[in-house]
Amino acid sequence: MEGFEWIKWFKSNWNHLVIAGGIVLVAIVVERLVTRALHRLQSAGTLPPLQARFMRRGVQWLALLMVGVAIFSICGEGIAVWKYLSAVLAVIGVGFVAQWSFLSNVLAGFIILIWRPFRVGDRVELPPDGPAGRVEDINTMFTVLRGDDGSRFAMPNNLFLQRPIKCSQSTAPAG
Repeated sequence: MEGFEWIKWFKSNWNHLVIAGGIVLVAIVVERLVTRALHRLQSAGTLPPLQARFMRRGVQWLALLMVGVAIFSICGEGIAVWKYLSAVLAVIGVGFVAQWSFLSNVLAGFIILIWRPFRVGDRVELPPDGPAGRVEDINTMFTVLRGDDGSRFAMPNNLFLQRPIKCSQSTAPAG
């Protein structure tokens, strides 16, 4: 009779499995709807590809996290999951405080990517004696500039939020 223990387990826990399956299904549907909306915004030219990619990844990770927490919660492990999750988040928080410049650059990168004070191809200058060049790439950590002498250098994104910047729109496509 030991071979049929899984049947007893299934009979006593079928409602948990149905609820967990429903949570996974709802998460998949919501993630797909948000991904389609982001793709439509990107196709319409409203949302740049890099921002759309970051948002899609964020939605996927958030859906995965919420599914995991919800499933553990309905299976009776909710308190333990919240305890471990809060401990992990506290350690991550301490790590981010220790790496303040990293966090500052990433946050500044997101602000630049969302509000776009300048775009790829624009000429950017940090007056009065700061570097100047044409923007070649913008990512979450650095903005890559090509100087007038042809040199290429990466500027930390937090500099663009801490200092005034002088931008001139490009007249030709970047590249």
